[in-house]
Amino acid sequence: MSIEAVTLLMLASLIALILAGYPIGLVLAGVSTIFGLIFLGPKVLDLFVLRLFVNLSDYIIIAVPLFVFMGIIIEKSGIAMRLFDAMYIIFGRLRGGLAVATVVTCTIFATATGVVGASVVAMGIIALPAMLKYNYDKALATGSICASGTLGILIPPSIMIILYGPLAGISVGVLLSAAFLPGLVLSALYVIYVLVKCYIDPAAGPAVEGDALKVTAKQKLVMFFTSVFPVVGLILAVLGTIFFGLAAPTEAAALGAFFACVMACAYKKLNLQVLKEAAIRTMTTTAMVYVVVIGAGFFTGVFMRLGSGTVVKDMILGLPFWQCIFLVGVWRGNKEMRPLEVTS
Repeated sequence: MSIEAVTLLMLASLIALILAGYPIGLVLAGVSTIFGLIFLGPKVLDLFVLRLFVNLSDYIIIAVPLFVFMGIIIEKSGIAMRLFDAMYIIFGRLRGGLAVATVVTCTIFATATGVVGASVVAMGIIALPAMLKYNYDKALATGSICASGTLGILIPPSIMIILYGPLAGISVGVLLSAAFLPGLVLSALYVIYVLVKCYIDPAAGPAVEGDALKVTAKQKLVMFFTSVFPVVGLILAVLGTIFFGLAAPTEAAALGAFFACVMACAYKKLNLQVLKEAAIRTMTTTAMVYVVVIGAGFFTGVFMRLGSGTVVKDMILGLPFWQCIFLVGVWRGNKEMRPLEVTS
């Protein structure tokens, strides 16, 4: 069988099994094992052991359980509710203001945690009832939560970036710095969409009226120092140390986990039960992430050893519109790297 046919069959099997609903990590490991044993023989097991050692000994990936733990502790501390209350006061009088408050809160929450699940679950419990209470369009209400809740994938500290960096051989710090601005742009686009939609259709997101937003200056000041300021401090502690080169992502994650525990303690939410639940959820989530990472390592090793990587590269370079693809898509921020030059 030709390498092209093997490549097509391997990718088709991977996609079919994932669409069938099987766990991604197990599908990656299973497909690579089957194709490796068929086309490479028993020596593929040596490749798996080497890949396993490389993945488990990667210092950067240690940041994953630390960031997950940080996100869970912040969720347990009630900071999401406090943030939403503050944004509710600021944006509530606008049409679609509660949806805007949801997007801004999720953005700040993503910047502080890097965990998607925490944002979506917390805002689903806090923001959705408030928006439905004021007769918001259900599609707008749920869409603002789901869309902005996934900003944790992109906005640093992002677990996805931490995993992608070592696999791609790119500095995690550089990736985190590069992803910050696009994440904020995407968040701003969500806000603009909500405002425009509610301007065209006021019934989709009516403004909050009455005495609900009457807050004294003293209450606003207290809300700022108890809701917004601690999160800003956590963001500076985590991202600032990475961006300014004061600490590696793993060290910054440890610092963030520590400050998250301090915040939870300050809000009187930290106890043995919370720590136990956070530890169990962190262990479960991290195990799931590691299964995917290990499976991806197996799949990549077999895929490249079979020569399928060369097949895919030749196929892309052979496209008739390759100039446009590389002009738009191939860009490296590092001055030492240049866009690829391809000759006909």
